Amino acid sequence: MVKEFEDAAYKLEVGQLSEPVKSSFGYHIIKLTDKKELKPYEEEKENIRKELEQQRIQDPQFHQQVTRDLLKNADIKVSDKDLKDTFKELKK
Repeated sequence: MVKEFEDAAYKLEVGQLSEPVKSSFGYHIIKLTDKKELKPYEEEKENIRKELEQQRIQDPQFHQQVTRDLLKNADIKVSDKDLKDTFKELKK
């Protein structure tokens, strides 16, 4: 968030409008519609960890890297001549 915008937004109470705020993106008028209390980090740490873990698990690049690492360390012997080249490519 742009500092000027952030500073103005944090000064507002719910329902309040800001004066015009100038930032590198132009002028803004901010209306605060809701404010949520943040839970302490220690209470949220496990939820944050789980969410980041889920994001990583769903990342296709992560899957490709894990597969590559497993194949590099695996002792795979392929006797089918058509599949040999496939495994060589995956190990790169």
